[in-house]
Amino acid sequence: MSTPETSAERDPSVLERLRILFAASRGFWLVNQINFGDGIAYFGFLALMTLFMEHDVGLSTAWSTRAISFFSGAVTITMALGGGWVSDRLGVRRALSLAVAIILVGRIFFVGSPLLGGELIIHGLAWTSLFVMAAGEGILQPALYAGVKEYTDKRTATLAYAFLYSIKNVGIAVGAWVSPQAREWWAARGGISTAEDPAAGISGAFWFFIVITAVMLLVHVNFFTRRVEERDRVDLGEVEAPTPGLTFGQKLRNLPILDSRFLFFIFI
Repeated sequence: MSTPETSAERDPSVLERLRILFAASRGFWLVNQINFGDGIAYFGFLALMTLFMEHDVGLSTAWSTRAISFFSGAVTITMALGGGWVSDRLGVRRALSLAVAIILVGRIFFVGSPLLGGELIIHGLAWTSLFVMAAGEGILQPALYAGVKEYTDKRTATLAYAFLYSIKNVGIAVGAWVSPQAREWWAARGGISTAEDPAAGISGAFWFFIVITAVMLLVHVNFFTRRVEERDRVDLGEVEAPTPGLTFGQKLRNLPILDSRFLFFIFI
């Protein structure tokens, strides 16, 4: 006679979960190649944005700081106001394509803004680019979490989310190591040393991060195909249909940004 312990399905051990995760679908790892690349590029940009806005765009120190506060706040607000809705509407694969494409355009125009003439144009384009990049990141972050959910199962989901954070942190570390090298190389082309001018070579680091972003997009578009999506996506079961007949005001009141608990945990 079988006991409950032998008849019940045994939970896999941590090592077994790791083996399952490393043999996971291509979709899971393609989601994480964007996660890794964005860890390099996003935080690499963020660390140098204030100096760039002050020395290259020409804002004061106070306004440069405000600009980056606007950017980081806009990322959070975009996530809350509808970043996740894009993944629900388009699916993870297409949402990631859209997000990275928007971010790439924003980063190119941000770095190129000081080259485009008058002060008003430079400032306007730099501020606009910040908003564009924030919108892309606001779509990207929920799509990454949705991707982990869709391309793992209950055996590996916990480890997969841990890997999401770990891979992001590895990307941040790689970006922090490469950024000074790229800056020094770019500054040396003009006969300047970053030791002499702390703001030298920032554009070089930014262009390196732009190349990383472009590679992310190319890999994603070429390898994360519809066939991969249909083959590897875990069946999430029947999705509850949205409640019909809601007015615009009711939909607005249902936004996460108006939920006090959500706001507390986001902004603390």
